[in-house]
Amino acid sequence: MSTAKTAPQYHTWWYAKTKFDKESEKWVLNKDKLEIDIIEFLDWLYLEGYRYTKIYDNGILFRVTQNRILEEIETAQVRQFVIQWIDALPPDIICNDRRGELEMEVPRKLLKETIVKGVNYFFDTKKLEACLGPKETFTMCADTRTTKYAYFLNGYLHINTKGIEFCNYNELPGYIWASEIIQHSFNMALAKDAKDEGQVKRFFQFVANGAMPPNPTDKQLQDRAIRFADLCTIAGYLCHSFNRYKLKAILLTDARMSEGNEPNGRSGKTLFMRLVGGFICADPTQPGQKTFVEIAGKNFDPSDKFRYDKAAHETKIICLNDVKRYFKTEWLFNDITDGLEVNKKNQQPFMLLVKMAVLSNLPIDLAGDSNLDRFLVFEFSEYFNRYHDPAKEFGNMFLSEQWSQKDWNQYYYFLAQCVRTFFNDGCQLPQPAQINYQRRNLVEVVGRDLLDFIENEWRPVNREFYNVKTMYNQFVQSYPDNVKLKQSKFTMCIQKYMKDSGKYEPYTEANNFQRDADGNRSICFISNKNPLD
Repeated sequence: MSTAKTAPQYHTWWYAKTKFDKESEKWVLNKDKLEIDIIEFLDWLYLEGYRYTKIYDNGILFRVTQNRILEEIETAQVRQFVIQWIDALPPDIICNDRRGELEMEVPRKLLKETIVKGVNYFFDTKKLEACLGPKETFTMCADTRTTKYAYFLNGYLHINTKGIEFCNYNELPGYIWASEIIQHSFNMALAKDAKDEGQVKRFFQFVANGAMPPNPTDKQLQDRAIRFADLCTIAGYLCHSFNRYKLKAILLTDARMSEGNEPNGRSGKTLFMRLVGGFICADPTQPGQKTFVEIAGKNFDPSDKFRYDKAAHETKIICLNDVKRYFKTEWLFNDITDGLEVNKKNQQPFMLLVKMAVLSNLPIDLAGDSNLDRFLVFEFSEYFNRYHDPAKEFGNMFLSEQWSQKDWNQYYYFLAQCVRTFFNDGCQLPQPAQINYQRRNLVEVVGRDLLDFIENEWRPVNREFYNVKTMYNQFVQSYPDNVKLKQSKFTMCIQKYMKDSGKYEPYTEANNFQRDADGNRSICFISNKNPLD
């Protein structure tokens, strides 16, 4: 035992317990027991960057690291930090009594045992909340209407209408969440290779337009350029983490017409969204990712209050991947424009406004102004399919270790250019030309047999009335596989055809329906003055 006041080279928040020795009539140190000063312990955690605050009435732990980066953590990670810090101490550590009069060395194992035995006490949520509340103000770095930030390990991209600039973190105008940092370093020299446009740009060209036709006309080249630019603008919109303008959900589907209208898929929709997600988060392929959240569309239940429980306060994009047949767009109306409610078990719900994308292998009915106001459709070409995927086309897996540093940098720079395209378009989404969407939707809702019957056998004359029962019987006779189709459903499908084919004016009782004296119902088609091609 020593009474020398040797200052340790580490922060101390533990003390030796003392006991009164009757023989010497002095207070002596108890070598077998330590006590922890809980206030000094929590003050030390604060100095190490740990904070506890509430966001949307839910408590969160986070750590302030270098370069203004905030890392959200769990209590278990704080415990792990403390244990690892203790393990890094010398085998014997200095220990004083509370009065600072006595000093001795004790094995660090004793300190570790003391923490472990009292783990529930030392890391109690109420104590963390009371002592780790931030004393500083955290102004978060956020995208503005005409500015986008993309964060990397070695700095960040500052994107606006004037250009794309790579900056050091000491120039960052606010704090960011660690989950927003892309886990790669950025190199502008590798990114800007004038001789090589990069794999991701070529992928965008393929999914937007398919293969280049032989000897393309000027009109074909112009149409391809417009469609490619539209897809780039959509990507830029999704990457732009700013929501104070008109928001729309992006509906990605396939252009390919298939026999029986069975689902196609494998056209590159999921990869496209993960490429977008990879520009705003650490790793878009990881299920635990919070900035970019992918939800299995087939399991999406609008009545489930926990349907968005994967989302967090830093979520920027939610992607419903491969939604089920007969997905109802009205399920998302309020979520798109007003924000969605995130419910997590044992936590207070909170509202979140995000960009949304819906991926479907089948067309979704977008009838009505409410749908047109909230959804934008883009059809992916037939270039990629189950037999020819991007890995076969490019000779490597996207977003994997098979990519070179040049591939990664060209990818990030191309997405930055997409954001600039969106800015230069005045932050306005395009209206991409439809390829087969309207026709595929008719096949899905009306049925291929009835379409074939109306267009190739019935061939209705403009404004001529036809007896509904007669036409129904003729249809069933020509297409006996539809014998179970009810006449009422037959009539509804005809009305749907009038509305969505683009060839006729929408059905109304006043103009398209009449009933004779015997109660027989008749229907007529009225040609559209401006038919859609």
